[in-house]
Amino acid sequence: MSESKAKKTKQLSASFYISGQDDKSKSLVTADCFKNAYARHKNLPCENRREPISRPITGNTSRDLNFRIDSYDANSKCYFGYIAVARDTFLPSMYDKKKNEETNFELEDDQYVYERSYFLYYVDTDILVFNINRLGPRPDDLAYALTYKEDEASIDFDPIWNQKSLQDVLRKGQSVKKCSVTVALPRNFKDSQLDLQNAFSKTIVKMMSENGMSKLKLDFWGRASNRKGTLGYLSHDVADGIVEFIDKFGSKKKATDPEIQKAQLQAAGSGHKPENLLSQELKYTTDVDVEKGYPKLGSVKWALMRAYGSNKSTLRQYAIATN
Repeated sequence: MSESKAKKTKQLSASFYISGQDDKSKSLVTADCFKNAYARHKNLPCENRREPISRPITGNTSRDLNFRIDSYDANSKCYFGYIAVARDTFLPSMYDKKKNEETNFELEDDQYVYERSYFLYYVDTDILVFNINRLGPRPDDLAYALTYKEDEASIDFDPIWNQKSLQDVLRKGQSVKKCSVTVALPRNFKDSQLDLQNAFSKTIVKMMSENGMSKLKLDFWGRASNRKGTLGYLSHDVADGIVEFIDKFGSKKKATDPEIQKAQLQAAGSGHKPENLLSQELKYTTDVDVEKGYPKLGSVKWALMRAYGSNKSTLRQYAIATN
C-alpha cells in the first residue's frame, strides 16, 4: 500500500482563550500554574502515566479527569498537553467495511474510556489554544486541574470572540439595552448536576427546573435612567450570565445538558444592533494525521501552533505581557 493511500487525517477544531482578570492590579497566576504542573508531570515514570484528578461538581457528583503537560517549547515559550475526562455514555461500535461486520469495544471492569482535549498555552501572551471535543473536557476543567493543588490560586479562561464588537458588548462596564435568550432543558435534567456560578443563569435554570419547563424564550429590555445611583439598563450580571450559558452549553456536550438555542445582546446607545452570540467565538479548523484512529501528538501540536499563527493578527489585541 502506498504512503499516500495509507495516510489518514481527521479534522481538529480549536478555540482561543485568555485568563480572566477582574482586578488589573493583581498579577496573573496562569503561567506559574502551568510551570508547577509541568514540573510534576515531567517527573512521571513513563510517558503513559497521567495525573488523575477528581473534580467535585455538586453534591456527590464529580468529574474524573486525567491531566498531562507533555512538553515545553523554549523557543515559542508554550506548554503542550491534554486533559481527559471519563466518558459516561455508551461506547461506539467498530465497523469493518470489508467484512461488513460490526463489533464492540470490550472493556474490563477496571478499564474506562477517556475523551481528550489538547491544548497549547503561550506564556508571554497568556493565550490558550484549546482543542474542541464535543464529548471532552472544557477549559474550566483545565483551570481546575491547574489550580487544585495551588493555595489561593484561581483561573477563569475567557473565550476570545470572533468580532471585536462582541467583546465590547460583553465587556464589564458596557451597558446592555436588550437581551434575547432561548433555553431548552432535556427531559431528565437535574439542575444539581450543573456547576453554574452566575446568579442570572442559576435563576433561569432553577425556575425552569422547578416549574417543569422544557423550553423558555426570554425577550427583555433594560430601563434607562439618568438618576444618580440608579442602575442604567440591564445589570452586568445578565451579560455575564449569558456568557456562562454559552461557554458551557452553547454547543451541547451531553444529552442531560441544557441547550442554548438563541442568545443575543444589544448594547445601549445609538447605532448598536442586536448581536448573535452563538458560534461567534474565534475558531480554527485544520487536519491532523491519525494512525489506527488516534492522532499523532506531534501532528496535534503543530496543528494547534498553526491555529495560533493563523490568527495572530486577531490574537495580538488580546495578548497580555506576563513577563
